[in-house]
This record gives sequence, structure tokens and C-alpha cells, in this order.
Amino acid sequence: SSQHKHTAKVEGKVKWDQGKIGQAGQFQPDNYFVVDHTKTLNLSTFTITVWVKFFEDTGGGEQNIVHKQEGKDRSTRNYTVKMWEGTPFFIFASKGDGEALKLRGTSKITDGNWHHLAGSYDKTKGILYVDGKMEAEKNFTKEPSTNSADLRIGDGINGLVDEVQILSSALSAAEIRSVMKNGIQLSVQPQDKTATIWGRLKNAR
Repeated sequence: SSQHKHTAKVEGKVKWDQGKIGQAGQFQPDNYFVVDHTKTLNLSTFTITVWVKFFEDTGGGEQNIVHKQEGKDRSTRNYTVKMWEGTPFFIFASKGDGEALKLRGTSKITDGNWHHLAGSYDKTKGILYVDGKMEAEKNFTKEPSTNSADLRIGDGINGLVDEVQILSSALSAAEIRSVMKNGIQLSVQPQDKTATIWGRLKNAR
């Protein structure tokens, strides 16, 4: 759930297990959370933060931790944080280009440990952080594609996801490290910044 009344639904059977902070969603391929589309989930600037712990790399190309796109049409991708070949990606589409901004981290995140991922975009550049450290950045000024797709969490992965946060503005590196250290904090997410917060869903299930 969130300040904007977004509530996740379960597709398949998602279990709950010990998370990084409290309990986390435990996902397997074909099991994921869905948040119904609203206009507030289509973003032009944003930050996505999440804790993730992979049990394995399933080998699939679409191991999406958090993403919003129309089916398999990548040209509609508003934002995606995913894992492929063991490393994290932060991607979005623009003007029909499904990988207009594509950032790939250098860390292997399929080692069975918890990792904090964050992607931010402020209309000047995109940045991908892994465990509080910047691993990729690119100057970019185009508008991300928008769509009417639902938001999906944990789609195609085998692992745990915790403390998902999606904001409608770009956090600084210091704010991202604060979220990683202290969890989702109101001090870094005033009302005008927040698009949705899934992390507290576990408190209302």
C-alpha cells in the first residue's frame, strides 16, 4: 500500500519470508505482485529503490524486479529494474526505443546475499546504484515512454524482494544511502515526491 492508495495484488502464489527489514515477498517465476495502473505511476523523473536477494539466476531474459511496460513491448517501458546474467540493469524507453536509457551494473547480485538497488533519473542523467555506490551513469534528456500497463514486482525472478520504493523525483546519492541504511523514511519522501511505496504492504497483508 502507499500514500496514493496503491495496493498490490498477488498473481500466483507469493510467500513471505525473513526480509532485510521485517518480512519480504518470496518469488518464483510466474508469481509476482501487480499494482493496478494509474496516471501517477507514469513518471518522467523518478527514483526506484529496492532490496533483493536472488536464490538463483533462472536464465530468463525478463527477470524483472520492478517494471512497468505493456506486455513484452519494450518500446512502452516507463521504467525497469531487472537482473540479467547476474548483474543489475536500470532501463527505460523513449520515442519507440525500448532501451533508450540502459544502465548495467558491474556487481554480481546472484550470490545469495541481500543487495540494495537504486535507479534515478532527473531529465539530465540516469544513475544506477548498487549497495549505495554508483555503478553506472549516462547523460540523458529525453522523456521516458508512458503506458497504461500495471506495475509488476518480482516478475520472473527466484528470490526475495523487500522495501520497494518508487518516487516521482530523483533522490541524491546521500538520500539513497539513507534509504539503504535506515529503510523507507518520510524525511526523504515528502508527499509531492511519492508515487507509490510497496514496502509497507507487508504490514497490511
